[in-house]
Amino acid sequence: MHRVATQSGDLDLERKLEAVRQTPAEILFVSTADTELSALARVWGPKFGGRLRLMSAGALQHPAAAEHYADHVLMHSKLAIFRLHGGRGYFPHLLDEIQHIKSHGAQVRVLVLPGTDQWDAELLSYSDYAEPLALRLFDYFREGGLANYELAAQAVERLLDNQSDGFPEPVRVPTFGWYEPWKQTTA
Repeated sequence: MHRVATQSGDLDLERKLEAVRQTPAEILFVSTADTELSALARVWGPKFGGRLRLMSAGALQHPAAAEHYADHVLMHSKLAIFRLHGGRGYFPHLLDEIQHIKSHGAQVRVLVLPGTDQWDAELLSYSDYAEPLALRLFDYFREGGLANYELAAQAVERLLDNQSDGFPEPVRVPTFGWYEPWKQTTA
């Protein structure tokens, strides 16, 4: 499947295309947030080891890169979670490739979530999971923090076992100020 950008401004043609050189794995997590990827490497890396691949989504905005990734990595995975800032507007080719491989029999289960703190219902149409489950995982990543990344890891294990319920509420993390949960205050 080949596509060409037909509207000016849709694609940075000055940027050199680099093929994604990632080997397939059971679990893929693709995000536009490098800090999120770093935190997940810390929390999920020891838990999933070689079963996990993390990737920055930026390179997948290019049509050829999205196609290559879908055909050579995504197609061979069991579960893929995408957290995309800008949604369909920034990643049309990637989302089209997800639909394309699924229409040709790819067995990968896909969850596409917004990379911001606002829910984007349009992305749900690219996911294989119902909205309540997608919202719960979205809440884990929106809240952030190591405790929520651990809850998300437990959710990934449940999804790999084809379980779609029993996900606990996320741990609420303050959006400002210092957060020191280990300190107890007494009144």
